[in-house]
Amino acid sequence: MMFISTIIISAALILIDLVPLYKQQEWKIFFIYSFFLLFIVVLGLLADFNVEIPSPSKPTKDLVSLIFGLKLE
Repeated sequence: MMFISTIIISAALILIDLVPLYKQQEWKIFFIYSFFLLFIVVLGLLADFNVEIPSPSKPTKDLVSLIFGLKLE
């Protein structure tokens, strides 16, 4: 059921948001919005099919400690 709702909501967002951006030739916003929409749709579909999605907390923690020179546990 979530698969169908994800596709329907994505199609609505494309019609409401992306088509006017395409017609106005706002290419930068169009491609950024398309990338994020595709990313969210893929994550939603993976969650619907019970695919294990790794948590970004460990890489984020490592990045923060690298930038600020902190020793986080």
